[in-house]
Amino acid sequence: GQGAGVDYRQRNPHPRYGTGGGELLLLHDCGYLGMVNPLFSVVVIAKDAALHLPRLLDSLGEFLLRGGEVLIGDGGSTDGTQDLAREAGCTVYQRDDQPIAVLDAALADAVNARFVVHGEAPVVAAGDTIWDCGELRNGVVARASCDVVINPDADEVFTVFDIDLLNDAVRSGAEMFNCNFVQAHDEHGAPSMKYQVTKMYDRRKLKFVGFAHETPMPMGEAKQAFVNENVMLLEHFQRENPDRLNGVLRQIAFDAYMHLDRARTSYYFGRQLYLTGRLQSAVREFERRAAIPGAWNTETAKGLILTGDVRLRSGERIAAMECYRRAFETDPTRREALLRMAYTAQECGDVVGVWICASGALQVPWDVSYGQRMTELREEPHALLTWACEKFKEKALQV
Repeated sequence: GQGAGVDYRQRNPHPRYGTGGGELLLLHDCGYLGMVNPLFSVVVIAKDAALHLPRLLDSLGEFLLRGGEVLIGDGGSTDGTQDLAREAGCTVYQRDDQPIAVLDAALADAVNARFVVHGEAPVVAAGDTIWDCGELRNGVVARASCDVVINPDADEVFTVFDIDLLNDAVRSGAEMFNCNFVQAHDEHGAPSMKYQVTKMYDRRKLKFVGFAHETPMPMGEAKQAFVNENVMLLEHFQRENPDRLNGVLRQIAFDAYMHLDRARTSYYFGRQLYLTGRLQSAVREFERRAAIPGAWNTETAKGLILTGDVRLRSGERIAAMECYRRAFETDPTRREALLRMAYTAQECGDVVGVWICASGALQVPWDVSYGQRMTELREEPHALLTWACEKFKEKALQV
């Protein structure tokens, strides 16, 4: 039967994961149940996170006071991260796993030859040490007292964290909890990009996979639940820096080399190539990824959008527009490709093209299952249509 405050309904599995049960529970405000101990643990992986970790731990203050367990898996910090965590009441585990590989010259050359287009910078070098970050997370999760765990990163903050309602979520019997996540903020501190992630799960049903950009993946079917923002909201505040981008690139390049059939790894690798300026290598990787069976259409479409951006930088407008068109055809649930087409038409002075594409974008319902800029919902389509209207008026006056 239906429990108080929990809406049971049939849904498809989360598109990013493909497996997991089709039943989704939508968790609403179920009422205050009193100061009971948390029924879940929090697990954080950190390395040299002394600048960011205190903010995360501050947002877990009540959780710690109520006997909540926070485990920190430290990857070899030298900035006092471990001491900060212990002083806050966390249990710290130092990395005790072994690296996957230390690349020699021959292996580094093989990875670079496989992925790097001639003339672009290599992605790995002899002497690089490769770690399996997914297994590091799994190792710390295995030491938790509770089967249900939440996995924030050290540079994230809980801006909503209702322990009693999260306990209700655990009691519901769900095993894979999706929630909204704020990836970025604008200059005023308001969310500028938001999407759904799985930060909370039952370790008996999911485990992390990936050397970098590791993702919790179901091991068979898992009953899913969506946790509303009035229950939990996690926000990311750290800005990317080149050293971190290149460090992730090394890890994920070797992961892609060892697992050529993993579509998600290939997508993340292509995106990392793009972010680090290896544009032609990124295009080639996105093309390779699109041919992998079972690839998620939304990521395929994003790869096509980034490929279009590369073509546009090279002055290939027609090729860019074709990439954007294919992107929208691949995933018509997102506005980004249509808005890219509108901006490209605007650069060419194609008023009708801008009107058609921007109007079309407004017909696409807002969906946060994958990262989208909040301006795609609010400002961008309307600004483009305003520009088109002004151009139509100018032409009418000329007549």
